[in-house]
Amino acid sequence: MDRNDAEDLRRRQLVAATIDTIAEVGFGAATLALIGQRAGVSAGLIAHYFDDKDGLLEATLRSLAGRLSQLTTARLRAARSPRERVGAVIETLLAPEEFDSRSCGVWLAFWGQVIHSPRLRRVQAVYQQRMLSNLRHALRQLVPPDEARRLAVALAAMIDGLWLRATLSSPNETDSATARAIASAFIDDAIARASGDDGGDARTRVARAVARASAVQPAWAALAPRDRGAVLRAAAARLRPVDAVAAECLAGFADLAGLVGPADWLAPLTPGVVAIRGDAGGAAPALALGNAVVAVAGGGDDAHRLAAALAEAGLPDGVFTVLPAATGTWERLAERPEVVAAIGGPASSYRTTAV
Repeated sequence: MDRNDAEDLRRRQLVAATIDTIAEVGFGAATLALIGQRAGVSAGLIAHYFDDKDGLLEATLRSLAGRLSQLTTARLRAARSPRERVGAVIETLLAPEEFDSRSCGVWLAFWGQVIHSPRLRRVQAVYQQRMLSNLRHALRQLVPPDEARRLAVALAAMIDGLWLRATLSSPNETDSATARAIASAFIDDAIARASGDDGGDARTRVARAVARASAVQPAWAALAPRDRGAVLRAAAARLRPVDAVAAECLAGFADLAGLVGPADWLAPLTPGVVAIRGDAGGAAPALALGNAVVAVAGGGDDAHRLAAALAEAGLPDGVFTVLPAATGTWERLAERPEVVAAIGGPASSYRTTAV
């Protein structure tokens, strides 16, 4: 290793020590002496590489922002459509390794100092403008230019807000998968409303969701019951740390789905699309039987959390869809001829109503 490589390695080590120190003791208490102690060097050596504490903090924020930019760029290159490019930004910024209390806490500490430090403010401004530029570029291909600018800012604000919640709220209130599902649902609904083709109309959104569910439902139903149960069981494992009750419900029906023979443990439904309103727990038996589900989200995150867990467990795209609880959505859903049952309560009081 030559001298330049050695110095670059030392700088990266000091930046890593700074991040760890801020995560442990906070921004104000992260002195050069404490950072040096963690890195095993003197405060004087830190000054040799970064001049002073402000220089070290600027380098640390540049490292954090640069890492996210590189990860975003890699995902953007793999994206095959404008919507996937928007998703690349969401997936990167709300990835599990970024969306934890430690990482979010470090970012929040820097945000609190940006308004007081011109050096940090410049780094943050470049990072924010790059993110907004990526979002605007993709969104302009989906909605009018003015709307693309507005949606880019709105989505960036939502992502920042989810990070803030992860830092300040109780543990496991919203995990990475749920945060990504919430952000994705928000931008999909916003794009539909702004696309100029009546995408925001409840009837149109319902028709699209039901058509998609109807198209993929036969393949889901054709899977062996044990295979459907395996997907539900895997989703339950992902859901358990954040919603143990819902996870147990999902796992229970997964076990029943894995039984040999016809599903005689529940009044059989005509194969098709099942509508869920309110508590998304009612989706478990419908999915276990091989139905596709369109859920109308309630006031909480349960439907989005379930959607994220199912997607990560390998549920085929379109088998479980969440629609926002806008006025008229449930009524439009109940009107669809493809909808074979409507479920209005939790799985503990599973009810079907012929539509």
